[in-house]
Amino acid sequence: MNRDREETRSGELEDKISRLERLADRLEEASAEEVSGVLDRALGLLQEVGAEIEERLGELEEGEREVGSVLEGIDLGSIDEALRELERRPEDGGG
Repeated sequence: MNRDREETRSGELEDKISRLERLADRLEEASAEEVSGVLDRALGLLQEVGAEIEERLGELEEGEREVGSVLEGIDLGSIDEALRELERRPEDGGG
């Protein structure tokens, strides 16, 4: 379900970027009177895109904190000891 949500959000973001591109193209042909309106719409879209990016970054930071907490709780002592034991073993001369 989370994957579907991400795909939807990515699609919405792509749509906004596409709309921004169309507005940029429109600016090239816009009359002086239209420029202000086109720029207002572009600014609104940019604010939406920026807010979406900030939201996603916040979610990533939260996920990173959660992973960090889990990793802090894992005791890797037995694995470390097993690796040290392997390093102490003499190498086998055979191939």
